[in-house]
Amino acid sequence: ESAVTKLPSLPPEIWDHIFDLATCVPYTLVPEIYEKSSIMGRVCNRQYHPELRAALVTKRSIVLVCMKWWYMAIRHLYCAIYIGRVRCLSSLSDTLRKYVTGEGTITEAEPLGRWTRRLDVAIRGLRGLPSEAEHYLAKIINNLHNLESVSFEFTSSSSHHRDVISKNIYNTLRNSASSLRVFDWTTNLIEVEAIQLTELLTRSHQLHISHFH
Repeated sequence: ESAVTKLPSLPPEIWDHIFDLATCVPYTLVPEIYEKSSIMGRVCNRQYHPELRAALVTKRSIVLVCMKWWYMAIRHLYCAIYIGRVRCLSSLSDTLRKYVTGEGTITEAEPLGRWTRRLDVAIRGLRGLPSEAEHYLAKIINNLHNLESVSFEFTSSSSHHRDVISKNIYNTLRNSASSLRVFDWTTNLIEVEAIQLTELLTRSHQLHISHFH
């Protein structure tokens, strides 16, 4: 007969600390990220994006262990969202929406986007961002009401291709401005118009770091 492994009985706050130690990526959340202001942009992304992706793998494994761990660890899974492929946008948008409307897999759970403090969108090799992808990205940002740090790194397969940020994405970023502490716009694909940038920065009263390249 196969042995049944019993999890030790520990207070939730102890499990929470264990999950934090297992998945934390130092210097990626406020306020530690302020110490990396001098390398914000591609240098910082090259250093920390692989670690953020690896942490996500661990977090996904933890929430799948059992229902108890799902409830305790879900805030860690959604604390930092990393989007590296266009095809991930629609599924993430749908998941966030369902937990807002009470249609999620765990029906009594709170909206998942409330836990998100950091968003990284690092999509490479594009020739313009499809309008459908812009639509889903705007919906994702619209469900992240406590967003503190946001980083965009779109790279194009063509050095001559330029788009202007869509109104939908800009409006959702503007709505999140009051909570933003870090804003990194490292992209040669989508440009922010001067008037949009001025308004966004004016609304971001708590902004500590802004980087544009």
